[in-house]
Amino acid sequence: LRSGRSPVWTDLGPAAEIEARVRRVIHAARDTVSTNRAASNRASLDFQSRHLWELVWEPLADLVEDADSLVLRPDGMLHFVPWAILREPRRESEAAGEGRWFCQKYRRVRVVARAAEAPAAPTAAGGWRLVAVTEAPGSEAPAPPAEGSPDLSPEVWREILAMPKLPGAARERDAIRAAAPPTVEVVVAPPREEAFVPPRPTLPPAVLHFSGHGFAVDQQDEWGVPRLEAGLVFSGCADGLRARRTGQPLAPGQDGILFAREVATLNLEGTELVMLSACQTGLGHWQPGEHLTGLRHAFIVAGARFVATALWDVSDEAAPAFIEAFYRRLGAAAAPDEALWATQREWLEAPSDMPAV
Repeated sequence: LRSGRSPVWTDLGPAAEIEARVRRVIHAARDTVSTNRAASNRASLDFQSRHLWELVWEPLADLVEDADSLVLRPDGMLHFVPWAILREPRRESEAAGEGRWFCQKYRRVRVVARAAEAPAAPTAAGGWRLVAVTEAPGSEAPAPPAEGSPDLSPEVWREILAMPKLPGAARERDAIRAAAPPTVEVVVAPPREEAFVPPRPTLPPAVLHFSGHGFAVDQQDEWGVPRLEAGLVFSGCADGLRARRTGQPLAPGQDGILFAREVATLNLEGTELVMLSACQTGLGHWQPGEHLTGLRHAFIVAGARFVATALWDVSDEAAPAFIEAFYRRLGAAAAPDEALWATQREWLEAPSDMPAV
């Protein structure tokens, strides 16, 4: 849709091919992060991102060639396209080298995840609220029973046990506090505080930031229907795992895990931004004809206006610098989507030996 023009419809082709390519890009990026941008994995990511550009954007690029700003309203698996790292194939007429990244070609891109944007956050919203989980949350917890527990599968249980310490989370917390303007109150919540959104009548935070571990594990229900088990892991999670192992009842909000289904019940109306600096928090499922699942969708349902997540693993070494650059822009009154897009562009243009976020 362009101002003053008729709508233009473009057929992108079979959805199955696009969906498969989206998954390959996510996996290639995850491999690149885990090996600190090894050359072979970086080449794989570049190939996948160029191919995805050809599939989902090349048919549209000429229609918006003179555009500087875009608003995207994706559907289905297009919700999980990592737009910033799509790479434009180099044209024959251009000099040698790689084509531009998507975030280099377009100066501002807003991805709208629902039919109507939420209204702007009211000025009465609270300050910035930070949660940083630095220790290994499953330390000294028992192994899962063979069948897991009624609300936690053995796969997720074992993943929590393997989660390492995150010293970078403390650096993130300190960097955000340093980047906050004097007019913004920054509250650091206890890392055991699973219910980290203050209950009414306290105002919801304008910015809610979580640094720590997240998970998103594909499961199947008893009828074989795919589902996603996703959540955030807090300090003291080991206590909850021990209670599950012995069959003890768990008090609501005290098991050390905030599941996506619990997030959707929070009251975040008035929260401008939720930033999840945690692995795999952007993953989800698309149920054809129904809805998205996952943490990102759950925070949107809860009322957050902007939700920033990660589609793959986050580097504990590099993330604090990335987060600091983002929050300095946010503290200088940039909109969340503009601040993130500019920071992604800066990071992609950085030297290739910089650790991947």
